[in-house]
Amino acid sequence: MTCVRRLEQLVNCDGETPVEMEFVVHFGIASEKILQVALDKKVDVIILCLRRSLAGTISHVPWATAYEIVSGAGCPVLTVRQ
Repeated sequence: MTCVRRLEQLVNCDGETPVEMEFVVHFGIASEKILQVALDKKVDVIILCLRRSLAGTISHVPWATAYEIVSGAGCPVLTVRQ
C-alpha cells in the first residue's frame, strides 16, 4: 500500500469529513523546505511518510530529517510508517 493511499485512509476515516490535501515539490534541504512551506502556507499539520530501515543499511539520515522537522514545526507532525 502506498503512503498516499494509507494517508487517505487515515484522514478520511469517517468518509464524511472533507480534508484538503496539497502535495508540493521543492528542491533543497528537505527539513528546511518542509518547514518553510508549512510556515508560508500556515498548515494545520505536517504528515511524513517514513520507511522502516532495512537490516544492515545506514538509515540515520531520514530519521535526522524527521527529527529536525518535528523539532522545528509550529504545528503537529504526524509520522506514518510505510
